[in-house]
Amino acid sequence: MKRALVLINTVEEDLFPLLAACARAHPDHRIKLVTVYPDICQWLEKNGLQCLLLTLGSTKSSQQNVAKACQIVAGERYREQCVPGTQLECWKVLLWDRYFQFLDVATSDSFERVFAYLDYQLLITPLNMHDVISQRLVRAAAKRGV
Repeated sequence: MKRALVLINTVEEDLFPLLAACARAHPDHRIKLVTVYPDICQWLEKNGLQCLLLTLGSTKSSQQNVAKACQIVAGERYREQCVPGTQLECWKVLLWDRYFQFLDVATSDSFERVFAYLDYQLLITPLNMHDVISQRLVRAAAKRGV
């Protein structure tokens, strides 16, 4: 039997009927719920759903990596501009982007190892522009042809 991985990183009420509809659309798959948040895992299990808690790990940023990220952002040509349609200065967005690129490399490597280990042929996850986990999992699934 094929396996479907369902990532749940939020417990919004309107999410579960949508996930259930997706699961029903694939009756030939065995569904496995996963999350990275212990509170969500406990809530799901309290409500009778088995859930696998993924531990992705994290590291502290070194001073050398902080200096490198700040140096890169300082050289960006967009320092004086704002993100279109907002008052948010572009350099703040760029620094956040550089954080993941330069400061948290070990966590990124941990994501890759965990996502490579998971065995699934179908991925069901709500896409949220603020949820880095779902975005990375979708990219990992695309690389695998899922």
